[in-house]
Amino acid sequence: MGDIALTTRNAVLRRDKFACRQCGRTADDGVKLEIDHRLPKSKGGTNAQSNLWVLCDACNRGKSDRENDKVDPREIDSKLARSKEILTRVRDEMGIKEVLIGFSGGKDSMVVLDLAKQIFERVECFFLYWVEDLQCEQTFLSYARKQWDVKIHQLPSHHMINAVRGNMFMPAVSRLKKIPKVHQVDTEHHIRELTGIKMILYGMRMQDSLQRRAFIKSLGVVDAKGGRVYPLYDWVNQDVYAYIRTRGIPLPPLYGGKLSGNVNLGPETLIYLREKHPEDFAKIQKIFPFVTAQLARHEFQRRRPS
Repeated sequence: MGDIALTTRNAVLRRDKFACRQCGRTADDGVKLEIDHRLPKSKGGTNAQSNLWVLCDACNRGKSDRENDKVDPREIDSKLARSKEILTRVRDEMGIKEVLIGFSGGKDSMVVLDLAKQIFERVECFFLYWVEDLQCEQTFLSYARKQWDVKIHQLPSHHMINAVRGNMFMPAVSRLKKIPKVHQVDTEHHIRELTGIKMILYGMRMQDSLQRRAFIKSLGVVDAKGGRVYPLYDWVNQDVYAYIRTRGIPLPPLYGGKLSGNVNLGPETLIYLREKHPEDFAKIQKIFPFVTAQLARHEFQRRRPS
């Protein structure tokens, strides 16, 4: 990309209104904008403005994944067919007509939701928050409700409950130790009781981490006993990006370099919220007042000479 003249770069940015042509996000949304070749130079593309467009770094990574010569489109189609077959078997052979989606607002959970709506009669989601009613999360949840006509239950994350119990980023209060420790299975039990739906679909993939690979291999793609299904178990990033673009699904927000509709208390996410969503940052600070100390320490460490 470095051989594109500065005047050409500026002209393309102005033409595309300083926004990603794929997802519409701008630098104000916390993304880095890049000038990309529509037709790669390796395949004969030129630096003409007609062959250039603006992409954010996340969309550009997805495009690069799709263009990787080692990726066979037939393999992506095969994985999609396999995922649909898994869900169809769950419906037909297990008699499951209703499912829950563990919806983080990230790209994987959106793909699972989109697939589930094509196969099951009743689909509902549950979204786990660290701080209730953050506007940046609600905006994306509103989109999901409208796009898929789906009900989204919002519950406190078990990670958040355990953080409060352990006085994380907050003054030590001994009585909080009396709060019972909560696990994922407790959250699942609660949402099942609330909705009457027993089967949960997750967007978890073996590519995510060695821990998740071992988890899925030990329990199986269809964990009938635990009431969980992992239909994207063998998908990789380029499969997800290809599906999202084929279906016209916008990419989720980019919090601290991670595509997700779900906010956490990581330093990069907090920095982004402080700059772009100060009202939401104030809500987090009200519950976890010591996050500012974490940010100060993080920023000091970044400034220290290596």
